[in-house]
Amino acid sequence: MDWPEPDPPTVPAHQPMARRTKGLLVGCGVVVVVVIMGVVGVSELSAQHGPADPGGVVLKNLEAIRQAVPVGASVTDDHSVDATWSPGCNQIPGAHAGWVPAYTGIAFSDTAPSGQVIAGIDAAMTKRHWVRNDVRTAPNQGKIAHWTLHLDGRPSADAFAFATPAHSHEWAITATWTPPGNRADGCP
Repeated sequence: MDWPEPDPPTVPAHQPMARRTKGLLVGCGVVVVVVIMGVVGVSELSAQHGPADPGGVVLKNLEAIRQAVPVGASVTDDHSVDATWSPGCNQIPGAHAGWVPAYTGIAFSDTAPSGQVIAGIDAAMTKRHWVRNDVRTAPNQGKIAHWTLHLDGRPSADAFAFATPAHSHEWAITATWTPPGNRADGCP
């Protein structure tokens, strides 16, 4: 004997949507709480450490390297960020919190001979009180144009100028400054 199939239970049409909506609202609520906690946490870190460069004096000095780009060169990239406090990388056991350096970097193309490019950069940097002291950054490598800017009551800033790749017409000028205190362990 064949038994008839029971009718499926009747569920009001609005009930599945209500469950989905409730789940979506709960999920959104969790996301909002996490975002708020993150913002409060970041502001709490900033409040604890304050700005590394009150008034942006150091960053303005770093950004002034833009004036060292030779006349007639074509700027291909220009990037600048202020120093910030970082809680450290949670992916590295034992990583510690600290400062992420302020940075300004400019990439440009210039077809002039390299000696002429460096001489022009040097003249502009010297005019802005940067002191040149070229350095060798790796074995079997020639010296790279390097300048230091002494900042009253603060660590010095460093700037470099170099062709990238070597012997090309593509150049970079970079300047960095690390606030006093711990330097953050960044994530890979």
